[in-house]
Amino acid sequence: MYSLPMPLPRVALPLVLLAACSDETSTCRNGKRDHGELCLTMGSTVRLVGGPHAAAVADMDSDGDNDLTIVHAEGDNLSILDNDGKGGFSITRTLGVGDAPSGIAAADLDDDGDTDLVTVQARGDSLRVLRNQDGELSVAQAITVGKEPISVALGHLDNDSVPDMSVAERAGAQVRIISGVRTPSGYSVGTSQEIPFPSVRKVLVSDMNRDGLLDILVLTSSSVELLRNEGSGSFTRGAAFALEQPAADISVAAIDRNTDPCLVVAIPSVGIIVAKADGEGTLRTHLTLGPGSASASERPVALAVGDMNGDGKDDIVAANAASASVSIALAAPTGFRVHRLRGVPDPSEVLAAELNDDGALDVALMHENGVSVYLSSP
Repeated sequence: MYSLPMPLPRVALPLVLLAACSDETSTCRNGKRDHGELCLTMGSTVRLVGGPHAAAVADMDSDGDNDLTIVHAEGDNLSILDNDGKGGFSITRTLGVGDAPSGIAAADLDDDGDTDLVTVQARGDSLRVLRNQDGELSVAQAITVGKEPISVALGHLDNDSVPDMSVAERAGAQVRIISGVRTPSGYSVGTSQEIPFPSVRKVLVSDMNRDGLLDILVLTSSSVELLRNEGSGSFTRGAAFALEQPAADISVAAIDRNTDPCLVVAIPSVGIIVAKADGEGTLRTHLTLGPGSASASERPVALAVGDMNGDGKDDIVAANAASASVSIALAAPTGFRVHRLRGVPDPSEVLAAELNDDGALDVALMHENGVSVYLSSP
């Protein structure tokens, strides 16, 4: 269920000028990072025909190492890049997943200990559930949804033990919430509810008001709106965070150790906005990363968050289209300290995850030529 939307407050965007580090890949000393700093080195690059469109990190073969799963809209397929445990990747499997896959998410849907996948087919108006059985993937179910789905997020949305789905349907102008159902054969879907959202672009799940329930963040062309989880699969529309310009990506971060979650928004024409949530999930602008960081002149188009330097606070990783770079903004008491990786051709998506089994987060960057991995030293 849902209630009528609240009016969108127009929020002035304060510009915070931040001193940026020089354009180095790291501040490594003898191959290690100083406390609170960053040490990244170039790892492997895998060329992909047709270019990657969306990606997710998951251990697909149960060997304890995070692999990369990537969908290609041009090739209508999915590639699995196997991790050798040291941050080296190679393509081990390619699987057809329908017409123009535009999104992907990973979770153990059938509770068998293997990570399954859900892909989104924008032109096919459908989802594909890919079941993983001991490392072998197969299409277990095709789910018809509304017009032009472009994003899917998985999570426990109705207080049971089965993952549910939230889907952004761009041409259908709505968000669809689909309940997951455990069956004797594994996983299926049950009831769904549709909530109107004109110009929807992305969905993301996170507990924004720290009540133990996953909420849904919905990115549209003019706002980020909260669907507040009331329990048992019931949602109400909460406060919306208005955007002066269209955003390319959103994420959620714990930038301050003991406060509510922060929304991170990449707006190509503005930069990166960080908005803090209060106890009810209402978002207020905290700061904007402007010139000298991931600014409008660099056109940030994709985001990842994670503790990149081991100080207990989430940092912001942004892929920048205009400057062909990746910015890593390290959270600091007075703002952010920014490092860059240069020479990235047409970046499209970025992920932060542990990729070489050393306890430190690494960076995987999708670009027009494939995937490049940058490894962080602990």
